Amino acid sequence: MGGHHAASGAAAWVAIASTGPYALGWYPLDATGIVIGGMATAGTALVCDWDHRSSTVAHSLPPLSNVIAVGIENVSGGHRQGTHSLLGAAFFVLLAALAGQFQLQTDWGLLSVGAGLLCMFMINIAAKALKLFPKYGWISNWVFALTMAGLVTWFAPDQWTWLPVSMLTGVLVHIVGDMITTGECRCSGPS
Repeated sequence: MGGHHAASGAAAWVAIASTGPYALGWYPLDATGIVIGGMATAGTALVCDWDHRSSTVAHSLPPLSNVIAVGIENVSGGHRQGTHSLLGAAFFVLLAALAGQFQLQTDWGLLSVGAGLLCMFMINIAAKALKLFPKYGWISNWVFALTMAGLVTWFAPDQWTWLPVSMLTGVLVHIVGDMITTGECRCSGPS
């Protein structure tokens, strides 16, 4: 379910980005990158399920996210089809890379607006799936996501290079997670 995918994504990110004991340290970042990247990866671990109109991601920003989910479901062939494949992973990583290219020059410097918006959306999905603010609803999720993404956009606009890695990590963790469930992932072949 969504919470398990999100937690797995965050754990995978910490293993990849941390250089501490028992961590892989493949993409070392500072503590801020690990925390914000962990939350973003918790969200990216849910994007594969945008092909299902009842998923957490489909209900994260209604009605827009619902419409997108129906469209993706129709184009991808249904749940656990196109978005749960290497082609789907490549699409999501390309989306993250393109978002990182949308920057805005301001009086305060260069702001990575596209990466910030994508990260804000991913963190919102993660906060919803992990039930970080169950008593306060969607407003708290958005305030939390906006704050985290805003901090990096404002104070470290050059730090978004990890976003495509976060997307790839989350999507792969999601696919592996689905492959080990009883419903399996159609990308894993027939049972």
